[in-house]
Amino acid sequence: EKKFPPSEYKMFVAVGYSKMRNRQQMFQKAKNKGYEFINYISSQAQLAIGTVLGCNNVILSNVVVEPNVCIQDNNIVWSNATICHDVVIGNHNFFAAGVVIGGFTQVQNLCFVGFNSTVIQNLKILDESLIGAHSLQLRNTSQYSQWYGNPSNLIKYHMEKGIEIK
Repeated sequence: EKKFPPSEYKMFVAVGYSKMRNRQQMFQKAKNKGYEFINYISSQAQLAIGTVLGCNNVILSNVVVEPNVCIQDNNIVWSNATICHDVVIGNHNFFAAGVVIGGFTQVQNLCFVGFNSTVIQNLKILDESLIGAHSLQLRNTSQYSQWYGNPSNLIKYHMEKGIEIK
């Protein structure tokens, strides 16, 4: 704060996915200190005109964001992902490479969607849901739940510690 005061500098909080709750905590610490945040959008990403984008988001190469999408704060969308039309994404989420989120879906907060997974249209992915790699999500999730498979099945819950990827 002394060397880079919030009155003079904007910030980007780069926290990975190994402990998803840490993403939220570090972002909130910087926000509480008064920092403004920037986004990183790859020049090779395609965001539809009118995309609503919060702050401290990473959108990597070859990501496609279709019309009428809202992405709130502190999300990572890895390469080759597609966020279809009319999707609402909350805060502090991680979407691995190759993910597809179907239209009219809501993804709440602190969710993790693994490599090459597909979430079909019109679903609600509730807070702290984990959808494992190569999964096909055909149903709404419940909070703190982990889903794996094609089609995916509920495997377990992780309310106490949150999502931890080892």
